[in-house]
Amino acid sequence: MTSKHEKLTAADVSYLTELLTSERCSDDALNVHQLRGFLWAVISSPAALMTQDWLPMVLGEVKDGEEPFDSQEELDQFLRVMLKFYQDAQQQFTHKTMQFPAEYIYSEDPELMQPLTDWCEGLLIGHDWLEDIWTESSVDIDLDDGSSLQDTLDAVLAIITLFADIPQGLAESEDPDTLKAKLAFAWEPLLSTALLEYAQIGHELRRLAEELAKLYARTGRNDPCPCGSGQTLKRCCMPWVISLS
Repeated sequence: MTSKHEKLTAADVSYLTELLTSERCSDDALNVHQLRGFLWAVISSPAALMTQDWLPMVLGEVKDGEEPFDSQEELDQFLRVMLKFYQDAQQQFTHKTMQFPAEYIYSEDPELMQPLTDWCEGLLIGHDWLEDIWTESSVDIDLDDGSSLQDTLDAVLAIITLFADIPQGLAESEDPDTLKAKLAFAWEPLLSTALLEYAQIGHELRRLAEELAKLYARTGRNDPCPCGSGQTLKRCCMPWVISLS
């Protein structure tokens, strides 16, 4: 989904908020806050996704004869607004700045906290939906500090999961009072850092996959496999190479 970037407006947010909670969409459609988090998972995917891949997840299950749009004009409007939401997420990652809407706050009042909770829940919905892609990308890569990329991914997902269900996270904490105090004054930099790191991991895996694909493309069927197994490519990684094409 690429086009000239148009700034997301309050009218766009209101339009999509109303649409996604209306009877025109199914009960399992994402709300507008979940949508924002879900799109962060989409732009962070280790594999590039087409709009038609993820768009059905936004609207939920659509029954035959119950399409939410009565005309091409209505569909075009929806797609234009969705493009703005997508580009808003993409721009934040590109500039490495998370900009949460004003209503996204940390609070002991669950109702006030709900927008932020929904955002994190939406990201986790997206991550679970993309689980196979993350698994196939393999994050078992050692880092300079001795940890693995999987360790980093697990850590950032733990932070996001915490914000998706604060009561559960506090209940599982060894020191809930200290954690609660930390979240009260440092929730935004903590979560922002985790989200940017999550997206960076996905894009790094995408870059590595593209480099590997180029390497294997230069390797003949009967040449030694680049993975170092000692076997020829056709007897080793050829099925995986074919799956990349």
